[in-house]
Amino acid sequence: MFINKQTLSPMDAVGIRRAYPEISFPPEITFEHVAELGYAALEHDLQPVLSSGEQLQPGEIREEDGRYVQGWVVVPAPTPTAEDIADRRWQAETAGITLNGMHIDTGRDSQALITGATVQAMLDPNYSLRWKTVAGFVDLTAEQIIGVATAARAHVQACFNREAELLDALDAGTFTPEMLDQGWPA
Repeated sequence: MFINKQTLSPMDAVGIRRAYPEISFPPEITFEHVAELGYAALEHDLQPVLSSGEQLQPGEIREEDGRYVQGWVVVPAPTPTAEDIADRRWQAETAGITLNGMHIDTGRDSQALITGATVQAMLDPNYSLRWKTVAGFVDLTAEQIIGVATAARAHVQACFNREAELLDALDAGTFTPEMLDQGWPA
């Protein structure tokens, strides 16, 4: 990257070629090729370490002992909105749970299937079924089906409870961007 020493405008090799079409530059343009045109090499400060959600943008360009150095500006993470919090809740809600070593899908379709199986298990205590998991099929009794439903429902409700806490913090002005990824049920 180069810099116009008069305007302090950065320019890359493509920009140099466009600005000076009458000059036949070699395939790789170096400082020596553009020095007579009023350009210098542009150096950068070391990039700062960013916190979650922060972004880095090029900052001011300064001259230091004949060198041109560009700093960085750390842009704070934007404060999430209620929609961002709801999206994060949905991610946690549908991430699934592990119950007695068995992964249970907690996506919306699976929640509906669990509810249907639970209703049948409540109507018929002798009911059993073969439930499909990522590891394959497992046989579940009515009591186990109700246990799966109870655990899945507790997980989903915990996700909604965390969403409500975050929305309260957002309304109270105490919300920090880091909170968006903290406190969700595992």
